[in-house]
Amino acid sequence: MTAGDTTWTRVPDLREIEVVLVLAEELHFGRTASRLRLSSSRVSQLVSRLERRAGGRLFERTSRRVTLTPLGERLRDGLRPPYEEIHRLVRSLREVSGRLSLAVADLACDDPSLPELLGAFGALHPHCLVVTPGAGREAREPGGVTRALRAGEVDLAIAWQPAAEDGLALGPVVSRQARVLAVRRDHPLARRGHATARDLAEEPGGPAGALGLRGDAAEALWLIAAGRIAHPTVASFTDHYRHPDVVTVPLRGVPPLVSRLVWAAGEENDRVRAFADVVAEARRRTAAPPQPGPDDAGG
Repeated sequence: MTAGDTTWTRVPDLREIEVVLVLAEELHFGRTASRLRLSSSRVSQLVSRLERRAGGRLFERTSRRVTLTPLGERLRDGLRPPYEEIHRLVRSLREVSGRLSLAVADLACDDPSLPELLGAFGALHPHCLVVTPGAGREAREPGGVTRALRAGEVDLAIAWQPAAEDGLALGPVVSRQARVLAVRRDHPLARRGHATARDLAEEPGGPAGALGLRGDAAEALWLIAAGRIAHPTVASFTDHYRHPDVVTVPLRGVPPLVSRLVWAAGEENDRVRAFADVVAEARRRTAAPPQPGPDDAGG
């Protein structure tokens, strides 16, 4: 900044900082807008305003991806510590109590960070009881958890990133997991040691017939062991579901699968916000820089 340059005479407001930090994490304008409950145009406006005052581009945008520029990385790294400290101070002043029900759509969704998240939340908010309802079959069926959210049966869920749906708010990322294909031990792909998206398309029934993560994982395990299907899943699948005749191989050329905190839009309260803060802070501490996939286009 040259003498007489007044570009930074006004400190960025918290909304601008929040947009830049969330976009730096998501690298996707649409998901940033959904998470902050803003329009995509408003996100772009706030980023552009901060770029004008910073004197350069903070993000490079193409039709397929968003990346941080060196200037954006410097700003992110400088803004994050004071922003997080403000949030820690606010959380420490806010008393959160009562009961919070948290559903997990699939045992592999938490990767396996749920005990750590519950411990961190309990340490910050000892007067708030978190209950995790048992996963009945209706919760494991496609859409079961989101139906429970809309019906008010649970406050929060950890779910594989759903498609944009009216009535749902997407919270912070819980995990990004490498993709694998679960197959019978004597399957040709097990002998090869890896699989590709093309291999998956050639399995009986194609990708849709292979069940994927939207079905009952325990049922999938038996179908895999019987040699009837191959199951596209995530690396932690066999941490929770085991069978002596089932193995996994890396699924190459397929982007990681993302799980998120999800709640019913309009039903956010202090308990939901407090748990979302814990998840977001844990993610910032431990996550490697996300690798954009084919769906990570700029908005």
